[in-house]
Amino acid sequence: MQMFDYCENLIVNSDVLNRFLSSGRGGKHTRTVVRLGRPFGGKIKALPCSPNRLRGKHPDVLLVDEASIVPGEMLASELIMMLTKPGARLIMAGTPFGFDHPFRAAFENPSFSVYHETSYTSPLVSRVNLEEWRQMMTEEQWTREVEARWVEASDSYFPLDLIRECVDPGLELVADVERVPAHVLKKPTYGGLDLGKHRDFSALAVVILDGERLKLVHLHQFPRETGYAEVIAYRILAGRVFNFRKLVVDKTGVGDPIVEELHNIGLANVEGIVLTETNKEEVLSRLRIQMEQRRLAVSYHTLLIDQMNEQQYEYRKPKTAQERIHLKFKHPAGRHDDVLWAFALAVYAAKERLDRSRIIVRPF
Repeated sequence: MQMFDYCENLIVNSDVLNRFLSSGRGGKHTRTVVRLGRPFGGKIKALPCSPNRLRGKHPDVLLVDEASIVPGEMLASELIMMLTKPGARLIMAGTPFGFDHPFRAAFENPSFSVYHETSYTSPLVSRVNLEEWRQMMTEEQWTREVEARWVEASDSYFPLDLIRECVDPGLELVADVERVPAHVLKKPTYGGLDLGKHRDFSALAVVILDGERLKLVHLHQFPRETGYAEVIAYRILAGRVFNFRKLVVDKTGVGDPIVEELHNIGLANVEGIVLTETNKEEVLSRLRIQMEQRRLAVSYHTLLIDQMNEQQYEYRKPKTAQERIHLKFKHPAGRHDDVLWAFALAVYAAKERLDRSRIIVRPF
């Protein structure tokens, strides 16, 4: 829709082209279609990323924007099969994201014309923007987002290809907890709350069980320095709307009295967990296994994706011969993982329901 808006704006504001939009000439102008009337003809149509709504279309030029997050099987089947006209062309544009994908394969295929542009060659990106990004981004983010080169975060527990398989381009997060669609409220709902204040952020994640898949439907990161009273108030509001089957709260450090306060005010189905190294391993292992089994769906939420890919791991040596090897997790210096842990705790909250589905969880 954003790409379509650019095209629409150009045509509507053109003294030459605008007059050919009139219905008297056979023109048409809606939120998803621009058709120029006589004598030009032809139309531009915005298509959804949905296989069921792509069939039957046979364009002369197919432009796939954000190609790297379009499911690979959709590119290889529905989209490619639309190009049946002689001379039909496929254009893919996007930022590198994941390696095992048709977009990456096309980029390295000499039969494709490849155009590679960095953000700092764009006249729309100022030097001030670049300096701010350089301060905020990790080296991997800068390479991927600004220089548009394929790169993987080192020692990542959640590789980009694994994350990409869970991204559903048609899934939208609920921004306002007081305006939740009715179909969302009908599903079993689980939440995760990660607490922070001075150095870190507090974050709340909400997932629903839709059939056999957990879908992320709400993700809220509180501004830094947000008081715990405000966090609790937001949790109460979200609880009344979503009616959580269970909410898991990180009670490490200051979180313990917060959990007690939630219990004292009568909120049911709230469980606290201290994120020791062992518990961190269990929580993140469950999240990873659900991803590997394709039982998770998330929107293209850049903050969550970045924090997932930045989560690093290393092996801890066993202290005794009987002890198994454990994993230790960390994130790069100066970065955060609050929304990742909120999401992981929400998935963990659904563990009993998932275990009844005979999902076997084992350490990575």
